[in-house]
Formats: sequence, C-alpha cells, structure tokens
Amino acid sequence: MRNSALVLVFVLSSCREQHACRHASGIEHWRSAIENYVPHAKPSDEVALNAAQVPIARYLSRMHERIHPIFAEQFLPALDKLPASSPLNAIDMSTNIEIILDGIDGHVIERGVIKSSGVTAFDIGVLDSVERASPFGVPPSEIVSPDGHVYMHWEFWRNPDFACSTYFTHPILLRTASDSAPHESPVPSTTPRGGSEGR
Repeated sequence: MRNSALVLVFVLSSCREQHACRHASGIEHWRSAIENYVPHAKPSDEVALNAAQVPIARYLSRMHERIHPIFAEQFLPALDKLPASSPLNAIDMSTNIEIILDGIDGHVIERGVIKSSGVTAFDIGVLDSVERASPFGVPPSEIVSPDGHVYMHWEFWRNPDFACSTYFTHPILLRTASDSAPHESPVPSTTPRGGSEGR
C-alpha cells in the first residue's frame, strides 16, 4: 500500500503541474468509489434504446470532447514519466466505471469503479478525469431514466490508442427508477474545457 501511495502522489503531482488533477486530495476522497462500489444500473434492468441511438451518440461525443483532453492528453502522458516497469505502464490495463449524471445539466452525481485495473492510482486517475470534465450539458430526454438520472458504464484504457474512446461506453436506460439512486453529488467542475476529436 505504501508503494501505491507513493506512486499516486507522483502521478497526481505531475498532473497538478498541468492543471490535470483539481481533486488530487488523496485516496480518502475516492475511497467510496474504489472500494466495494455497487453499481446502481445493471444491464438486466435496462430497456432497449432503439431510436435514441443518434442522440446518445451525439451526447457521448460531447462527453468525450471534455474528457479526452484531461485523460488522454494530460493524465496518460504523466504516466509516461514513470519507469517502464511501473504497474501504471501496463499497456493492456483498463478500468470500467459507472457514471451517473444529473438529467438536467449533466453534472456528475456519482461515479465508481465496477472493474478495477488492479492499480489504485490508475483507477483514481480515471475517476478524477471524469469528475473534472463535468458538467457535460443537458442530456437528451431519450436517455434520462425515470428517476431523472443518466446512467452509463465506460471503460478507460492505459493504451493511448483506446484511452477514453466512446466505443467502450454502454449507456443504460432503466425500466423504472432505481431504488438505490444517488442523491448527493461531487462538486461539479465549472471550468470550461477545450475539446478534441481524437480517441
């Protein structure tokens, strides 16, 4: 754990230099999102999106435009400063997270790891990138679940060719309001971010 903490400090410090980790307050800030997180949306609860595919694709593209500069252009390059033998440089590493957005303005209400990379610092880098990119703007009504939230699972990769590509997203429209729907949200970022069309 001590070695992981030291690596985390290095990565977050490197990101701070590039204004990439506003919430780099340590593991405690992220504990509930990385330890025993239980997803609120499960594929078995979803309904077919069908005609919503086009507005969903547009919204995911908008999200990607805000996440990519932080995750793929700042966080991943910071990892390149680590030794090649570092666990954070395992090219096939990925983290799958659940993202829950407010259905009104698209800010992050909750986020958590549903499949860890096995490296805490990488998982936190993924969560931090999404939280900093928020809010994402008004979601299309077609993807807002009955409880007023937008749910999706998104896999992030260490491989820069995959990074945060929307190919690895799975939006979920719930049949009914989730009994475990979150009510509190992380502090949303209000800092405008530049966009990028790359992966």
